[in-house]
Amino acid sequence: MNGKPDGKENNIWYQHVKGSQIAAAIPYILAGIVCLCISVPIRSKSLYYDEGYSIDLARKTVGGLVRGTAADVHPPLYYLLLKLFSLIGGESIVKYRLITACGAYFNLFWLGATRIRKRWNPRVATFYILWFGAAYSTIIRSVSIRMYSWGAFFVTAAALGLLAWYEEGGKRRFISAVLFTLAAMYTHYYAALAVFVAWGILFSAVLITDRRRVGKVLLGGLLATVGYLPWMSVVVTQTQQVADGYWIEALDWEEWIMAPAEVMESSLTGIGLVFCVVAAALVLTAVIRRKWDALICFAVFAGTMVGAALISVWIVPIWNARYLYVVWGMLSLSTAIMAGEYMGRSSCVFQVLLLLLLSVELFFSVETIRQSEMMTSTAEQLVEFLDENVEEGACIFLDDPEESKKIYGVYMPQVEFVMVKDLAGEDGGELLRTVLEQGQERQMWYIINYVQIQLGTDGMREMLERNGYEMEYAISCTIEERQLEIYRIGSRDHQ
Repeated sequence: MNGKPDGKENNIWYQHVKGSQIAAAIPYILAGIVCLCISVPIRSKSLYYDEGYSIDLARKTVGGLVRGTAADVHPPLYYLLLKLFSLIGGESIVKYRLITACGAYFNLFWLGATRIRKRWNPRVATFYILWFGAAYSTIIRSVSIRMYSWGAFFVTAAALGLLAWYEEGGKRRFISAVLFTLAAMYTHYYAALAVFVAWGILFSAVLITDRRRVGKVLLGGLLATVGYLPWMSVVVTQTQQVADGYWIEALDWEEWIMAPAEVMESSLTGIGLVFCVVAAALVLTAVIRRKWDALICFAVFAGTMVGAALISVWIVPIWNARYLYVVWGMLSLSTAIMAGEYMGRSSCVFQVLLLLLLSVELFFSVETIRQSEMMTSTAEQLVEFLDENVEEGACIFLDDPEESKKIYGVYMPQVEFVMVKDLAGEDGGELLRTVLEQGQERQMWYIINYVQIQLGTDGMREMLERNGYEMEYAISCTIEERQLEIYRIGSRDHQ
């Protein structure tokens, strides 16, 4: 029929289509494997301070949430996302981790296996998925209850949308790019800087190649600016907070130079440097071969890095290497384009070696997270103990810094915390007596973090005994960055 052999095994056209279908499926299969690897830590109930802060914000009203994040250094979109899903079926640490991981899932499946595969080819998609997903930084940031995973997704989606509109036009692509730009801007300030760089590159490109489209680019920038106006005053206020001596320190140029290696770092000491060398070689190849799409992707990463440094030097310190993760997808795509489209005598050998190296990195990244404090803690035991023993309205004497209440408040939202450090002041004795008198009608517990002791069990026991109370050891456990012991407190008359 039509000059083609009837037998499928002899039909070249059929074999080509079959081969194309298999090639198209590989990125999806690989994305699924990487997503499973990323999901390993989701079941962990161990928290550190920033995660406790995120959950604390998600528990507030929408107005309280926005006011709370306005007083911090990050925009509210991620916290609103947590809030939205907490209203559906309640809250849990595992659920919040899963919501965070969805940012990485979308990045790998929708961007990597779908859009990048269609725009370039399955090889580029394969290298992108592995380069982006195998890094230890991706695994840990995809399950930590913070905004980085979604920031990386929004930035990459916005940049891909701008590239698609530049190449093919279309109102739908234009609107999509503007919306993803706004989403990035409301997720993280480095993400806002990254999309600003991406729009600047687009403006330069149309100015050189097609000035008739300059108006549309300016319109897109205006729409994004108008959409961000409600948060502009907050940005100014937060900038002043940083200028007045917030926790971010002055830029360290040595740290700045090593930032790409830190973003790429996995479990093996120095492996980030290995990938830096490979990435630098691929970018240099892109320059030599004038591979503009790869260079544009790299320019978004490099422009964000340079822009953050310039702002830190000339305006206010904002440099933090981990924030650079929101443009990790752009560096991954730049290197993936060169690795996947590089064709030459040694291309096959190079691609196989790179795939093996990335696969080894994925293995060690997963193994590292499995052996981390996040996974080896006994947080599950802590949660079970608190659920079975600590009553609503209980009084918890907390021997830990003040900010730690954000962490313990996740595990025990309906209790009262009394900071042990407050008992050491002039009014400490009176405060203790007042709390103990109330303790006749409610449970009392003492929790000490042996990593950051304020008073210690001996000091607390002595204070209680002077007031006719005793401590009884209950349980030892660990959560991330904390080694805990919990004691029951009761009157000696009732022991």
